[in-house]
Amino acid sequence: MWWLIDTDKDEEGMRVLADLHGGDIDDPVAKAEFREIKEKVIFEREHGDGRSYAVMWRRYKRRVLLAMSSQAFAQLNGING
Repeated sequence: MWWLIDTDKDEEGMRVLADLHGGDIDDPVAKAEFREIKEKVIFEREHGDGRSYAVMWRRYKRRVLLAMSSQAFAQLNGING
């Protein structure tokens, strides 16, 4: 749902949040959570480092390497089904 709101698909994001909170689109908890996510998205757009693979690599290099190596070893072992 974060991605939906981040890509300005607010109605779809709100629908997903409503489904998570019982399906009522007027649920106050779902609306509050939507506002919180929307505010965070706007804040990140205004004050963030930007979004690119270079930024991700600098910030999360260790995590990316761990994820890539885990996936590579899983493929080599044949444990993915």
